[in-house]
Amino acid sequence: MRCIQTMAQPAQPPAQPAAEAANPASEARASSHAPKEKPTAGEQRFEAYYAQQKLVPEFAKLLEALRKPLPITFRIFDATRDGTCARLEAEAVKLGATRLQAKGAWTFAGEARRELRAQGDKRRDGALRDFLVRGDRFRCLRRQEEVSMASVEALDPRPNDVLLDCCAAPGSKTTQLVERCEGGCVVAVEYDAKRARALVARSLHVCGGDRAARLIVCKGDATKLPASQRFDRVLCDVPCSGDGALRKTGMRAYRRWRCADALALHDLQLRIALRGADLLKVGGRLVYSTCSLNPVENEAVVFRLLAARPDLALVDHGLGEAWRSRPGLATWRVLVDDHHGDGVAAASDAYAHLRPPSMDIGLGRCARLYPHDGDRGGFSLRCSSKSRFH
Repeated sequence: MRCIQTMAQPAQPPAQPAAEAANPASEARASSHAPKEKPTAGEQRFEAYYAQQKLVPEFAKLLEALRKPLPITFRIFDATRDGTCARLEAEAVKLGATRLQAKGAWTFAGEARRELRAQGDKRRDGALRDFLVRGDRFRCLRRQEEVSMASVEALDPRPNDVLLDCCAAPGSKTTQLVERCEGGCVVAVEYDAKRARALVARSLHVCGGDRAARLIVCKGDATKLPASQRFDRVLCDVPCSGDGALRKTGMRAYRRWRCADALALHDLQLRIALRGADLLKVGGRLVYSTCSLNPVENEAVVFRLLAARPDLALVDHGLGEAWRSRPGLATWRVLVDDHHGDGVAAASDAYAHLRPPSMDIGLGRCARLYPHDGDRGGFSLRCSSKSRFH
């Protein structure tokens, strides 16, 4: 593996805000046995915001699902080529794991995550914990949330492809790409130097051997990548508000949720997607994804990307029915924080560029993964293909 510094220090892009969002709606609170507490201003804003977006008719179920702990999900991959992978899969079945849709993906029941924490506190040699630790030591097992695997599945790397991962750290998708690119190469870009070094160390451990030679890690700004190289596949898993990952980040992350977080990130997200599109080969595929439910960070970015790059076209994501994805939003509301109360208010004309298109441009081909449609977090992605050089 080579760690190279390809660019001069760019101006610091806006810091990614903490993934913060609110508790579930009042219907979900009423069903909980926990003592009722007065919701924070952030929680009220979160509920009001997404109720007005009309994501799904069963909105209360979505919010209730966000309160539950995530299951333990992981990938088993054949890094050693000595049968270790098959032995780990057999052991996973004995422990009660079941297969997921992504290649090599497995899951334990939702309560297993709580069990793992208990074993870590009380007896460190618990069967489940021991299984996960050994799999990591053998470089054949990688913990990763199920929805996080979806973007690489949609990208669908082919043998000998040259791949670009625009926002690579902490590296779960990067190593997933490396595992899939037989004969190819992955260029992983990370702006933050500390996170880039951690990505190198983690990738060396996980990939190991000849697979490490497929990965080039670059410390640099994804919005300013040079045009000297074109890529067959580009992944733009951009910095986001992260409110679809609340099952992972915990209830504390709800309490200071703000509309302003997504609004502040929109321009950076668009710039990364635009640069990724410019570096895509004709006939190549670009996947734009976030772990946010917010249309300002998803459909609004894609709408502006397609308007600015007419050589791009939305294509089917190819995840299949088993992923239980829902179509992207054709319409949404642009809302801001109501500083005179605990709710949200309609945005002024200063945000007119974030409003939905007046005609159908095919945003339904985007995919939304909701936590109550499967035991998982929330995720959004869209796939584009390039017809000619911009």
